[in-house]
Amino acid sequence: MPDLNIFCPATLTGLDSLFIECLFTNFPSYIRIPKGPGIQGNICDIKNRDSLVMSYGSASEYALNFAQTNNCEFLLVERLKPLVIDEEVAANFHKTIVIEDHFAAIGLYSKMCQLINEKRFDCYVTLISPIDYSLVVQNNF
Repeated sequence: MPDLNIFCPATLTGLDSLFIECLFTNFPSYIRIPKGPGIQGNICDIKNRDSLVMSYGSASEYALNFAQTNNCEFLLVERLKPLVIDEEVAANFHKTIVIEDHFAAIGLYSKMCQLINEKRFDCYVTLISPIDYSLVVQNNF
């Protein structure tokens, strides 16, 4: 759907302001309801220019733990479409790890691959999902 806004707050606390924002926009909006306790804010001060971990929604808690364990910077994304990411931040890392519980072809991973390709950033992007996450896809005809 063209011009669709997709929000993915990490906590229920952020929903009030998103609902108000959606009421006053001229575009259709979709808000992904957080499934877990989530986290607040970003922990990205660009000290480590090697690796960046990005995530959103319920996977963000797992992603933050992964980033801290592996000495990576962490960026919490709360809007998937349009993707609101500081291009300067994205350009400063050699490796970007996207952790999400979504299809790679339509999620944050896909959007980051597109951004890095369009801007010709010298960066490697990889995707992982939480260890206990399993996605079952089945067609019944």
